[in-house]
Amino acid sequence: MTSLHSRQRGVSLIEALVAILLFSLGVLGLIALQGRAVTLSADAKYRADAAFLADSLIGRIAVADQSNLDVFKTPAASGTITGDWVAEVVATLPNATTQTQTVAVNKAAREITVTLQWRSSPGADLRSHRVFTVLPPQ
Repeated sequence: MTSLHSRQRGVSLIEALVAILLFSLGVLGLIALQGRAVTLSADAKYRADAAFLADSLIGRIAVADQSNLDVFKTPAASGTITGDWVAEVVATLPNATTQTQTVAVNKAAREITVTLQWRSSPGADLRSHRVFTVLPPQ
């Protein structure tokens, strides 16, 4: 009977170590999942901000003098509507630069294309949001 007891010695310790290992792996998985959720949430916020900024510029263009749509093209001087808008984009979106924010205007067809670009972190992939619209006749 002592030989059976001596063969079972340490089994509880091994079971406890395996349980701690499995618990630790579960906790690490939850931490990774939480980190990914935070990243995706921030990306969604930046996309919503980009959509708002693009729509606000298109709204300004829609109420402006339609005979002079070319003033909204980029690059624009600071202090103009488009220049102030680009400054707002750079201040709002992470790692955005003035050179990557574009407003293309086809005056004859009354088409406006607004493209915003940013990076969520310095080494991350370039993100972009593009809005195309045709202005109604005035």
